[in-house]
Amino acid sequence: MRTFSPEHMAARRRRLGKTQRRLSKEVGISQASISALEKGRKDPRSMTLAKLAHALECSVDAFFA
Repeated sequence: MRTFSPEHMAARRRRLGKTQRRLSKEVGISQASISALEKGRKDPRSMTLAKLAHALECSVDAFFA
């Protein structure tokens, strides 16, 4: 079973030089939700994963350990 990796998502965002606020606007969710995802307090839905992958220029698989 694959597990969502908050660290992979946060690292990818930082590598691209995007703030949580900018990413939240690109994905259409709140900055608080981005923060919760990156801290592992929340698991993303499949549609959110697809939007995150697009905004972070990677595949959905990049978010899993």
